[in-house]
Amino acid sequence: MMRQGLRSGLVAAAVMMFAAPAVAQVHLQINGGMTRAARDDRFVSGELGVRLGFFEIDGEVGRFNDVLPDGIADQLTRLLNDRGLGVQAKATLPATYALASVRLISPSGIVRPFISGGYGVARVEPRLDVDISGLPVSDVFGIAVAKQENDQMVTAGAGLRFAVAPRVHIDATYRYVWIFSDFRADTNIDNDRVLTSAHTLSAGLGVRF
Repeated sequence: MMRQGLRSGLVAAAVMMFAAPAVAQVHLQINGGMTRAARDDRFVSGELGVRLGFFEIDGEVGRFNDVLPDGIADQLTRLLNDRGLGVQAKATLPATYALASVRLISPSGIVRPFISGGYGVARVEPRLDVDISGLPVSDVFGIAVAKQENDQMVTAGAGLRFAVAPRVHIDATYRYVWIFSDFRADTNIDNDRVLTSAHTLSAGLGVRF
């Protein structure tokens, strides 16, 4: 009797935990916001998510306009000053990314807090807006050749989801992004890889099916 009662209690607790909702919900969402790295810039993304109870799995594809690390921006300024170049060159690091993430979110309510973590791949595209004679791009981006490449990407974040209609919600999200890039912020050969990182703030409009 005691064992049967314990089993019934566990089943009841599980039912209560996932009762809202009892079936998986799918949503499409469009996100837009700002990144803060060496400079502030925009990014956009789209995602497809599946939620069951407290858990949501999202697939996201997006584009960062610029996630250039502070170290590389500072290095460019030093190179220009050291070589007495009056022209102001601007280095940027756009990145297109694909990300899979897991979100822990309150299953009900008008305002639903959440936390999330993700892993994906970013295709970084180093650029110099001005071609200066005597200043190779590789000098700016370190010893590694400045080229497009695919790098691992990790994210962690938190936010709030607002239910504005029966099937419509708005997300307000803060997320920290790490991209494990081969570019070096200096010419120290011991620094095999540089951690490109950025703060992101975004708003997303989602529709559930």
